[in-house]
Amino acid sequence: MRSSSVDDLYRQGTAAHNAGNYTQAAAIWQHLLQIDPNFANVHSQLGVALARQGQYEAAAAAFREAIRLDPDFAHTHTNLGVALIKQGQYEVAKAAFREALRLAPDFAPAHDSLGAALARQGQYEAAEAAFREAIRLAPDFARTHTSLGAVLAEQGQYEAAEAAYREAIRLDPNFALAHYNLGNAMLSQSQYEAAGAAYRQAICLDPNLAVAHDNLGATLTGQGEYEAAEAAHREAIRLNPNLAVAYSNLGVVLGQQGQYEAAEAALREAIRLDPNDAIAHYNLGLSLRPQGRDAEVEAAFEEARRLGLEGPF
Repeated sequence: MRSSSVDDLYRQGTAAHNAGNYTQAAAIWQHLLQIDPNFANVHSQLGVALARQGQYEAAAAAFREAIRLDPDFAHTHTNLGVALIKQGQYEVAKAAFREALRLAPDFAPAHDSLGAALARQGQYEAAEAAFREAIRLAPDFARTHTSLGAVLAEQGQYEAAEAAYREAIRLDPNFALAHYNLGNAMLSQSQYEAAGAAYRQAICLDPNLAVAHDNLGATLTGQGEYEAAEAAHREAIRLNPNLAVAYSNLGVVLGQQGQYEAAEAALREAIRLDPNDAIAHYNLGLSLRPQGRDAEVEAAFEEARRLGLEGPF
């Protein structure tokens, strides 16, 4: 029988977790484990608290200890897999999700997380199947519909992706990421007005979503609204100074306005942040051409070719 002090600590840890105070929760779980190191559920709760703080390696260790003590709890295997995804360990993560599904074949979060691991590896058809199974089991989870839309878009199925995003929004109208991804699907179909509306809604719900500002800028560029596009890209950069694609897109819109030196500076920053962005190298060449710097133009184009961008330039 557990002592009342252990029960009190457990209640305190649960309360701290529910209040979003994960540092305090982790400290309470660690204290509890000093009292009883064989308490599997507390190891699992500690893993969750650590993961919420971004301490994924320590979280994985806690989940593994929980599994050693109680190997038959599918939820813990799923949480372990999520922590491994965060560390880029996709194969090990998939093994954890598959073990969760062996234990509980109808556990929708494990199907959803397996889909996420497969998508990270570019296995989009398999990811789609996993997300569809998760939706079959739990049809009201907006995030899974959004993830399904993303893998459909990666396969060029933009209308199907749009339908998935709209279903996610129906289920959760305040889910900013679903509106953002809907904008991406519309932009891919050159439906600039609809894309812009979706990005603006995403920004309304989450003003700090830098990628939404950046893609709104791309939409405005497609509509020829270069000054407004420039402002959107600059806002994206203010929110996330390391967002390479925002500098690349800013360089494009500055070039459209004839500001070639400023475009060059933006594109060079994009390349500094992401040296393997072939399109940024190509656009750098375009910004150098009106400046009469032919040798540098050819060097930029050659680097774009080396990185896999096909001409003619």
